[in-house]
Amino acid sequence: LSCFKNIMNWPTPQQSITYELPIMGHTFRFKTPKQGSCALIVDASRTSSNSAPPLSVDIYTNFIHFLPDLWCFWELILLGEPLLIISDFPDQCSEAVLGLVSLISPLVFGGDFRPFFTMHDPDFKRISSLDMSTPEEGNSSDPQRSLLIGVTNPFFRKELNTWPHHLCLGPHPTRRYISSSVPYFHTKHKPLTPVNHQLLSTLVSKKADCLEKNEAL
Repeated sequence: LSCFKNIMNWPTPQQSITYELPIMGHTFRFKTPKQGSCALIVDASRTSSNSAPPLSVDIYTNFIHFLPDLWCFWELILLGEPLLIISDFPDQCSEAVLGLVSLISPLVFGGDFRPFFTMHDPDFKRISSLDMSTPEEGNSSDPQRSLLIGVTNPFFRKELNTWPHHLCLGPHPTRRYISSSVPYFHTKHKPLTPVNHQLLSTLVSKKADCLEKNEAL
């Protein structure tokens, strides 16, 4: 809750301005980019050469069926909850995973995320054997739960059936192809913070404009 209050008190970002943002007893220095450049965030209390700019990913196209759920996605990523992303295309599931990680920017996701995970991955056996049926309250005691995985093989729906959160992206909105996949979001998560309905309404209202631009490209 204190983390949420910190974030809600952050100022509205403007271009090319450096902010010092308090979060959970730490202060992060965050410089907003000029148009076309990358943002940079560093821990103001430390000097690090490994800081990386947050990624810019198309949220609208990949989550076109789930815009009202973005707030829930944001909470799940902040909490480090295990989330399985299922898609018809490797590039779509990869972009979706990166898009979810970017939702908490300028914070850095502290878990393990795999934009495109397959059965041939060296960690397949370890990850598929994890029991994720533990309630969310046990999340902080087991860092192995902080997993975000993108897949295209429907086999993972059964293999990872103990995972509490499954997101199937469904047909790609700008690609002409026949797909039998049905979009769905299965979760046991109950919101812990008040939903900003005004923000979600703004995102939904811009959906049509975004799709038109993507189709033009």
